[in-house]
Amino acid sequence: MVTETITIEGMRCAGACVLNVKEALREIEGLTINEVGLGFANISYEKVADLPARTRKVIIDAGFRPTS
Repeated sequence: MVTETITIEGMRCAGACVLNVKEALREIEGLTINEVGLGFANISYEKVADLPARTRKVIIDAGFRPTS
């Protein structure tokens, strides 16, 4: 299992922004959301080749910018 913290730019509020990122991440099968807070998401997943790229794509699609 891989655990990763992604830094996310563009999150301006701890309410709606955090909720939007959580909802986007929930759509990814095989991903466990450990914590999402203002400016970050901590996730865990089994090693799957395209999962990190898919994770970053859903964050971008939600209107934010993953930086790590």
